Amino acid sequence: MLLTEFVPYMRLHCNLSEQERTAADMLENGEALTPEQTAYFHAVLAHVDACREKLNAGDYHLTDPPQLSDFDKELQDYKAHVESEIAQEAEAAGMTVEEYAANGYEPQEQPTDVQEQPEETPSADTVPEQTAVRYYTINEGAARRANDANSYRDYAAGSATAEYRQMVDQAAAIAQRQKERVDPMYHEKIDALLDTYARKLAENLNDHYAIEARVPSILVAGGSNFPVHKKEKQNAARDRNMQEWQDVQGILDKIRSTGMGGISMDDPQAAAKLEAKLVKLESAQETMKAVNAYFRKNKTLEGCPSLTPEQITKLQQEMSQSWHLDKSRPYPAYMLSNNNAEIRRICGRIEQVRQHEDTNFAGWEFDGGRVEANKADNRLQVFFDGKPDEAARDELKANGFRWAPSVGAWQRQLNKNAYYAAGYISCIQPISGEKPIDVQRSAQQQESVAPNTHLTGERVSTPRGSFHVADMTREQMEAAGYGFHHSTDDGKYLIMGNGTQAFAIAAEQREQENYMRTAELSTEQNYNMIDGQINNTPSVDELEEKAKRGEVISLSALAAAVKAEDGSTVYTMGTVDSEKVAAWLDASASPGEYGNAIFNGHVSWKKVAGVFSVLPKMEEGEEIIVEYDDGSTMTFTVTNVDIYGIDDVPETVMAYDTGDSRMTLITCYGESWNSGLGTRNQRCVVVAKPVDSSKIITPPAVTPNPDEDCDT
Repeated sequence: MLLTEFVPYMRLHCNLSEQERTAADMLENGEALTPEQTAYFHAVLAHVDACREKLNAGDYHLTDPPQLSDFDKELQDYKAHVESEIAQEAEAAGMTVEEYAANGYEPQEQPTDVQEQPEETPSADTVPEQTAVRYYTINEGAARRANDANSYRDYAAGSATAEYRQMVDQAAAIAQRQKERVDPMYHEKIDALLDTYARKLAENLNDHYAIEARVPSILVAGGSNFPVHKKEKQNAARDRNMQEWQDVQGILDKIRSTGMGGISMDDPQAAAKLEAKLVKLESAQETMKAVNAYFRKNKTLEGCPSLTPEQITKLQQEMSQSWHLDKSRPYPAYMLSNNNAEIRRICGRIEQVRQHEDTNFAGWEFDGGRVEANKADNRLQVFFDGKPDEAARDELKANGFRWAPSVGAWQRQLNKNAYYAAGYISCIQPISGEKPIDVQRSAQQQESVAPNTHLTGERVSTPRGSFHVADMTREQMEAAGYGFHHSTDDGKYLIMGNGTQAFAIAAEQREQENYMRTAELSTEQNYNMIDGQINNTPSVDELEEKAKRGEVISLSALAAAVKAEDGSTVYTMGTVDSEKVAAWLDASASPGEYGNAIFNGHVSWKKVAGVFSVLPKMEEGEEIIVEYDDGSTMTFTVTNVDIYGIDDVPETVMAYDTGDSRMTLITCYGESWNSGLGTRNQRCVVVAKPVDSSKIITPPAVTPNPDEDCDT
């Protein structure tokens, strides 16, 4: 088929498809049609079938479709009314009816320097205060034109506004229910989301009505000279409007989830909300302990001062259920353990938020713009002097930056990862030649040398005033911009000032930090493990030389070297590339023997829960049963559950000559991941001691094989 034939063929085919779809929809949607209308739509379908046969046979001279006027004489008056309105709209636009129809029933575009005013502008209309619902104006004129262009029913004045307000009222009911479920601290956010929903819904509906009024339905306007191309543009606009509608409805999901999930770092009240949550968790923990203690003493919940009568009744009902296995306590041990684990998690989150708040984030300039660290909005923002090219925009998107029209910047969440991501975007590299992450590190280093971040809590007085003591050297103070001012009468302190502030530092500086203090844990292939003593380690002098050269050494290697120089025996702690078994420090005691039996294991391994995944959830007083090779058992009671920073684990944890019998279980802990060390930033240490001290034996009950791992 030649192109000159194909184009008219497709145009006629699309015209017939539109007639068929419209007629079928009217017959199938369940609307109450008159007999005349039903007959008309059936006639349209028959007309389409007949025209398709002619079109497929190569006959492009199709008959005109049937008209509703042939079935309903009253339609003549309606069509005359529509034609009159079109003529009025064309006259108002300064166009003939033919020109107006050729332009898609829209006025000519206004010059760019003329601002066209909409028929009705959305404006805020607040209902009485007691409802707390804000409505926005619906364009009734556009709604009426959309109805007239697509329906044979008369438009009921105000129906579009009524429908809109009904939807907003339903959203308000959802918001009210959510307020009743969550803490009052979230109410303001819920109100803001409700207002956003009402505003965007009004905008979406007004756009919908304007789109629907662009091209009349073929059943209203007739098939003759029907603007097929204009109809295609209208359908595309409909699709975009429907996507916007779905996005608006997504705000309702946000309302339903507000206050139900985690607390984002973006929230300016994150610390306060976390602390409030912590108070509730701690209160619940104390309540559960008190209730369990009361029940253990009185064998009943009646009269428990920690519970209301309603709570007592509910708890008694729960204890009577078959799933409540432990009848000796109202609150099972797992509930206390889970709640305590959540308390520890929240404490860690609070620390993270505080550290984030105290961190000094830096920006920089690049060729063609600047980067700003906006702590108020928690965003790293990229501002261009002009519009970036397509390649730059692709780089920004690929690295997590998104365009924010409200601020006129490309941005992403403000954290260390944002600086790493910025390093991959060639067009925003700092003019200084540094990498973005190095700019940030420099800012943090400058912050770290500030005297007010190194205060000891002491004060010294001189005739010239009272000064806080800073734990810094004179060289560090001078690097921070502070010069010598005077000294105390006893000569123990130097007063350093910068013209606006002054601090005291010790005149006799302590011995410089040993290079070993800055040594980091080496990254091991099995990254979740904690190394014990390392065998065949270099000497202390050799390790110190490595540290001076900037090489990474292991703290455990240093400890082993020190012990070796002291004449102590150095042992090896095996590691396990498995989530199912733990490793035993063969130098330590066997469980039940005098001394410290030390084990480590994964909290998780390759996204699978590890053998020690239960450690962070354990509570003091819980029991651990150890089974030996001969089938005998020994029961241990948990005495301590402690969380330490990766560099703050006390030496006593790895001490195996303790003078008593204990078992120490170690695993990784925390949500934050140290990519430099390949491990988590905290350690969970559980210490347990034998319940029956009479069973403690001097020689090991079982002699473990140092080359094998113990399954616990």
